[in-house]
Amino acid sequence: MIKDYVKSVKGTDFPKFFDKNTTQDELDNWMNVFYKYRGNLLTGGICVKEFLPLKF
Repeated sequence: MIKDYVKSVKGTDFPKFFDKNTTQDELDNWMNVFYKYRGNLLTGGICVKEFLPLKF
């Protein structure tokens, strides 16, 4: 999951996660989209979280 320190970009077409099949170019393009969504609201940092499947 990618978000800035305060908010994610929920409710948009931004992918919920990236996997090992994502190329660097694809990630770069999506990060440009992320910056456009957050715009001036970006708080100065990006948080990248690893997806971990949890047991119920």
